Amino acid sequence: MKYKIVTLILALSLVGTMTACGANKNVTDTYSEYVFTLIESGGNWGGSLMQSDLVCQDIVYISAIDQRTRKTYFNKLDISDASVAKLTVDHLFDSDFTMYEIFPLTDGGCYIFARSSTEDRQILKRFSADFEPMYELDLLKYVELSFHEVLQYERHEYTVCGVTDNGDAVIWTPEEVFTIAPDDEKKDTWEYANIRGHRTFTKALVSGNDILRCEYNITLDIIYLSWLRAGGIIEPYAEIDSIYSTVMLDKGVVYIADDSEQTLYSLSNKGEMRYLLNYSDGKSNRNFHEIIALLDGSFIAYISRDYYIIHKGSGDVEKTKADGRNTITIATYGQTSLIREQVYNFNQESAAFTIEIVDYSEFEDGVAKLNVEFIAGTAPDLIYWDYGIAGNLNPEVYSRAGVLLDLYALIDDSDDISRDSLLQNLLVAIEGINGELFEMPLCFILQLVAGSTEVVGSVPGWTFEDYFRLLERHPEATLPFGNPSWSSFLWYALSSNYEAFISWEKGEAYFDSNEFIGLLQIAKGYYLNSAEAHILEVKNIQAGKQLLISNALSDVSSIQRFNALFGTEVNFIGFPTTSGVGNSFVLYGSISINSASDYIDGCWEFIKTLLSYEEQLNQTVGFPVNYEALNERLDNSAKYEEAGVTTGTIDSMGDMWSVTYTDATSEEIATVRRLIVSIDRVFRNNSDIMTIIEEVAPSYFSGDRTLEDTVRIIQSRIQIYVSEQSW
Repeated sequence: MKYKIVTLILALSLVGTMTACGANKNVTDTYSEYVFTLIESGGNWGGSLMQSDLVCQDIVYISAIDQRTRKTYFNKLDISDASVAKLTVDHLFDSDFTMYEIFPLTDGGCYIFARSSTEDRQILKRFSADFEPMYELDLLKYVELSFHEVLQYERHEYTVCGVTDNGDAVIWTPEEVFTIAPDDEKKDTWEYANIRGHRTFTKALVSGNDILRCEYNITLDIIYLSWLRAGGIIEPYAEIDSIYSTVMLDKGVVYIADDSEQTLYSLSNKGEMRYLLNYSDGKSNRNFHEIIALLDGSFIAYISRDYYIIHKGSGDVEKTKADGRNTITIATYGQTSLIREQVYNFNQESAAFTIEIVDYSEFEDGVAKLNVEFIAGTAPDLIYWDYGIAGNLNPEVYSRAGVLLDLYALIDDSDDISRDSLLQNLLVAIEGINGELFEMPLCFILQLVAGSTEVVGSVPGWTFEDYFRLLERHPEATLPFGNPSWSSFLWYALSSNYEAFISWEKGEAYFDSNEFIGLLQIAKGYYLNSAEAHILEVKNIQAGKQLLISNALSDVSSIQRFNALFGTEVNFIGFPTTSGVGNSFVLYGSISINSASDYIDGCWEFIKTLLSYEEQLNQTVGFPVNYEALNERLDNSAKYEEAGVTTGTIDSMGDMWSVTYTDATSEEIATVRRLIVSIDRVFRNNSDIMTIIEEVAPSYFSGDRTLEDTVRIIQSRIQIYVSEQSW
């Protein structure tokens, strides 16, 4: 089946005399204008794009994964007749194969790399132009199993970099690059010898019959480029004075994308960079992943999540969405990928509004600047509460001042979204004192505390008094929460019990309470036993020095870490609190609307796109807020989480511990669901308050100040701070 390409034209007028980045980079005005044409596949897929996209004459393959079925397929784009066909590859292989990558050839045929789920079969299969099988290469004949010290298991560590025009498959391993001819014989081999003794990583790029070795030397902040020639010869090409660039190869031309300047260059063998274009949309930073040259001098570009045909400028192309729209501003602190990409997509689709990001991390004191703008009534229309802002400016403070809009009013008046369509106990946990919702979470992770049922019992939830009594029964538990620093321990304790120590409503601080005094005494133990902080958690648990685990949970299968560390049944008891269970929601981004905005309807339209089922399902960090997407992710977690992932740690003694996650069982899914719906609090942190504690507490730990004086000074300073912040 074929679908018409949906195109969206966005003209970019580029200034030809842009500043070059670094030495020996020539700037020209050869290209004065480009038209970005967005390629979509008729809305028939809801997947993510991968970087395995090549071109043969006028044919481009764009690979995708269907997020619901986890099946791989390719959008086959024919540039000559502006058509796109969806190509599935499952029927070309046995059902055991789950991973595919396509490599088109000059005769219209292709190789497809396929890997079995057990990794005991990995083949590169040759197909004709009509996808009739011709022959296959068994790649495991040439790649040996190696023991991965960090992951603690054996694996085949290699990558199929591409196929040359001669039909030779190019294989990368950590030690070498080699080619396999169509007759299944190994040909040239190029060894990787890091003779400089610096920390590096390498990759290989293939185009035509050219193979480029790219070595990123992290220690020296230099990229070394070399051509790999027949007979195993390595021919030096160029050096680049920055590893923070993306290197691409196509048709024998090396391209360098500098995402910090949003600029694309071509590279000469003298290391000179020739300016080609700026790929920013003018509103947000974007990432350049890949470039594919076309026969007419145009090329395909893969930028952020989108593909474009970039033509040489012509004066008669249609220019849309350039003017006439109302501009909405959004405050961020560092342009996070979630907001950056969503802002870009919204700007492409909205006919009435365009969103401009104001990154307050670029100002000398961006947090103070935003605070002043709130007071003056000139703050942006939207506020994205990432860690940089939310750690200093509390949404609760501003909600009481009336500068943030109650989002419940918009939800209740909406035909597209309702309270029932979102995770309600999460919303309740964020509500203001009068039940308003001034902050909309976009996704979340769980901050959990667990202990062995043999030690903490089987009932979740406990008070500070319960916790202190437990430590009295276990005097050997010098690191009861594992191995963070003393300040990290206090930061976690305060963030889990925000309302127990501060009342923004009353403008009062409670750091002279028995609860904080007890926490400060435990923190002293961490201070005095800091050397033990470099020992594996599992060793401290076995020795009785650690009774609890505090860990974040961002997917279902990761819950297996808790049982693996204790080796027995666990109780997710939560952090000690004055009431309730001290497990918390950690907001991985949230957003508010300035009540003084002139474009509340546009702001709400943007938020609704962030909360849609499709966007929530496809976000890659944490759990969705959209309840339908959350249920899909939980009920079918195996579709969205990769089994066989190993995580581990190594301590200062060289000892290792690791766990390999398997597909979550129905019991584990049920446990995560129960945890999500049971949580009633949000993990809140405030860097200003922690700074006060970090400045005062060490004098008590070292014996230079009494506990009473330390508590008195901390309480006094934080009380002044809270009074100043409470409008």
